Amino acid sequence: MSALIGALSLALALASPGGGPKAAMLAADDNDKKAPLEITSDSMVTDSKNNLITFKGKVVAVKGGFRLEADEMTVWTTKEQNDFTRINATGAVKITKGAKIATGKQAEYLAQERKVTLTGDPALTDGPNQATGEQVVYFFDSEDMLITGGQQRRSTLVIFPKSDAPAVKNNRK
Repeated sequence: MSALIGALSLALALASPGGGPKAAMLAADDNDKKAPLEITSDSMVTDSKNNLITFKGKVVAVKGGFRLEADEMTVWTTKEQNDFTRINATGAVKITKGAKIATGKQAEYLAQERKVTLTGDPALTDGPNQATGEQVVYFFDSEDMLITGGQQRRSTLVIFPKSDAPAVKNNRK
């Protein structure tokens, strides 16, 4: 969970020049790794046989300064159920850390590949700066992003110079 949220937070920082020093961001991520993970939802179902945990209805996951909101979240765990291999969050996905926000209709994190894919009208915002496309893929180890466009939407990055940035106006929910 923290890797999914951490990856999207780093993607937001990389998308904007005002994201702050990389060392400070990594130190904050280390502190968040030590924080407990709390997930609340209307319901939770475990399936030990298949190593699954499904959260439904107003899912909110908080770990340190990270917050993930979604309509539903499925977590695939290791056999020992002490770590996860895959996370899928769907329906009104919103990931926040401070002023940084990632939104979409689906987010999938693959632990072995250490990558997260955001689809369904994905947008990464940091103040007035925004990156959008049909699909956003963030590679955690290399800290690279791949934002692809398609028939519905082109890959777009809007970055304001720090001194010329307008007041924050974000119409996304």
